[in-house]
Amino acid sequence: MEYSLDVDQLNQQAWALRIADPHQAITIAARAHAAAEHLANQRGTAQSLYILGDCHYRVGDYERAREYQAIAFGLFETLDDRAGQANSLNTLGNIHSALGDHHTAFSYYLRSLSIRQVLGDQQAEAASWNNIGNVHFHLGDYDSAIEAHQKSLALKEALGDRAGMAISLNNIGNVYKERGDSHGALQWYLKGLAIAEEVDHKYGQAGALGNIGSIYQALADWPAAQEYHLRSLAIERTIGNRHGEAESLLQIGELYLGCADLPAQPGEHIGGDRALSYLQHSLALANELDAKEIGLRGCQVLSQLYEQRGDFEQALAYHRRFHALERALFNEQLSEQTKKLQIIYQVEASKKEAELNARRPRLRI
Repeated sequence: MEYSLDVDQLNQQAWALRIADPHQAITIAARAHAAAEHLANQRGTAQSLYILGDCHYRVGDYERAREYQAIAFGLFETLDDRAGQANSLNTLGNIHSALGDHHTAFSYYLRSLSIRQVLGDQQAEAASWNNIGNVHFHLGDYDSAIEAHQKSLALKEALGDRAGMAISLNNIGNVYKERGDSHGALQWYLKGLAIAEEVDHKYGQAGALGNIGSIYQALADWPAAQEYHLRSLAIERTIGNRHGEAESLLQIGELYLGCADLPAQPGEHIGGDRALSYLQHSLALANELDAKEIGLRGCQVLSQLYEQRGDFEQALAYHRRFHALERALFNEQLSEQTKKLQIIYQVEASKKEAELNARRPRLRI
């Protein structure tokens, strides 16, 4: 193996790829780690382990992610690298949040936040408040969730981080929607959309448009729901987000099932039975992507469609497909939850063992 390659350069390459191609990032970070170990470059070793932990989190390998981050955190402590410690704690929070262990995640996020505040890193502090807001949301503490997201929003506004502001505005909208305040959610989503359009953030635009369409659908404003869902679909197709495309197709199909007399919009090339066409397109794409949750809902709506039209044979066929997908999804989720519980158990067992070892009397020779 070539050890002459610059460790920092390899770490930078891996970090740059962590979102677009986390598997390739893992390969590069592993090379950085091996080179850093060979050169006794402790800082390079810590950074490569941190990147490996982050990337394994992104691909859903939470056990390895936690192990890498725990070692990285220890090295950052040895190096007195406070920013590194905060970053590792934040990723440990992400891992536990993904495992559904939101209370432990909250503890890690708070520790990370306190360090970032001492360091005066407002960009990182804004990210911490965002994560804390998401934890409160999952725990059902909506007032605290809004408060945390608004703190994140204020920091991003002060920093001129317009794209980050759009994310915070959308998150606040999600909280209002979950509380059943559709009108309040709509106002936040519209603000987020305006900024996403301003900075030309296509993914943010598509998500906000879909959220707004859903709100208008809930408010029975069918023309507005149609407009926003179709705009979301167009952007999803432009950016190649096929999962988002399947979701938009499903929402439009549901809309036309409930309101078939809506006039066609410019650029809408599907004629004839629009509800059926959109729903079938959504289901075909969901099957191709193995997107079981979208497929499940698609089968359910198609069963309702055929039942409304008196075609009970097709209604029954889609009802059976719905239940088959429901069982498959349940089994997948049960298996995934079992894995997550095993990891949480191992974490707690390791903590307990460390506590017992620390309390064990040392033998004097």
